[in-house]
Amino acid sequence: METRTFVLVALLAALAAASFFVVRQNGADEEEPGVGVIGNADYTMTGFTLTTMDEDGATQYRLTSAQLIHYEGDATAQFEQPDVTIYGKGLPVWHIVSDQGELTAAGDEVHLLGNVTITKINQDGTQPAVTIFTKNLWLYPEQELAQTDEGVEIKQPSGTLWGTGMRANLAAQQFELLSDVRGWYVPPTP
Repeated sequence: METRTFVLVALLAALAAASFFVVRQNGADEEEPGVGVIGNADYTMTGFTLTTMDEDGATQYRLTSAQLIHYEGDATAQFEQPDVTIYGKGLPVWHIVSDQGELTAAGDEVHLLGNVTITKINQDGTQPAVTIFTKNLWLYPEQELAQTDEGVEIKQPSGTLWGTGMRANLAAQQFELLSDVRGWYVPPTP
């Protein structure tokens, strides 16, 4: 009986070791926190603000975030609750917020993720001339360009437009909806 017990215990131990090995091999593909294909996080910041200036020293755009994580592998930065303000002639013109974002290594492209809202800031304090809603957005703040393949809603005092995909020239206030465009128009009150 002792031999039978010993064989059973040895078999269970071998089965446990094999199970541990299989689980470990299958779990090897999962990323550890802070480590991914883009490498280890080499620094983090809370209360992050990035301000870029034009050649005359005027503020071009400002990006603030609750938290920034920079990755050494590809020099990108990910951030929480990004808040972007694009300036024109030193005055804030566009305000853009989202849930998350990523800044490319060159710092010229911002990928905004989740609940993106773009608001045109009127200098006279009246209601926004344009408010745009989408899920995700590529923003090129230095060129004042933006684009998305997601669904888009553009609200203006004169009505609302919906579509899928958008290219926007924020400086010229030109918006091109790429497909499935529909709209609702409110004529001005006499």
